[in-house]
Amino acid sequence: MSATKATTAWAGLPRVLEGPRIVLQVLSTDHAGQLLRFHRENSRHLKPFEPKREQCFFTLDEHHRLVDMRQRMLNLGLGVGFGVFLDNVLVGKLNISNVVRGSFDSAFLGYAMDHRHTGHGYMKEAVALALDWAFYQLELHRVEASTLVDNLPSQGVLLANGFQFLGLNRRYLYINGVWQDHYTYYKLKEDHTA
Repeated sequence: MSATKATTAWAGLPRVLEGPRIVLQVLSTDHAGQLLRFHRENSRHLKPFEPKREQCFFTLDEHHRLVDMRQRMLNLGLGVGFGVFLDNVLVGKLNISNVVRGSFDSAFLGYAMDHRHTGHGYMKEAVALALDWAFYQLELHRVEASTLVDNLPSQGVLLANGFQFLGLNRRYLYINGVWQDHYTYYKLKEDHTA
């Protein structure tokens, strides 16, 4: 698929996905302040799971830049950044990234939840909505996700959504200043029901 066709195809996709309890919404620059608050209030909670953050990350300018970058990825058909909203408050983030078309037709899934809202099934619901969008709107064939080997809650989210265990990726991602091992999971469109 050419870049022009990808941009045109993504232009008409739904930007808001409603679940029973939460809403996924494509992040825009209007959400930069909420995303900054999310990162500031969850910096200790997210530190073991994300790249090491410099102080400049925790600024409104940087979050405008991050959201703008996600918008450009969306416009190019390469990925999308969703906010997870509960009662109009951003309580999580979910990204579909590195969309590759052609014979691969696949993408990567990543997500994080506010520490005050973990354990309630909100991310399980968000991932289910994102998979519906990825398989039936983007028409992807495969979605892959990886977790740190000791991140049992995240593995639970993936397994509850029908992901299959693929294997161990040694020293896979540079997380919190260290190359860390991850377990990788995947799901195929034919194994997904809306």
